[in-house]
Amino acid sequence: MGLRPIVQLRENIKALLLARNEKQKPLAIWADIDPSALSKFLQGKREIQLAKLDRVADFFGIAGYQLF
Repeated sequence: MGLRPIVQLRENIKALLLARNEKQKPLAIWADIDPSALSKFLQGKREIQLAKLDRVADFFGIAGYQLF
């Protein structure tokens, strides 16, 4: 059984950050997310607004569905 979509989303964003040697803060600023909120989302302590996912994907130069 695969990961739940939200867990997969978190893991994929972390992997993209690592693979591209990016920090969380520039992503948060680009996506208009409070940096602490992004950090908590990536730790599994908070949810993220679906409307922000397009901006997150744009930061990485991919389509939104590719985050999953």
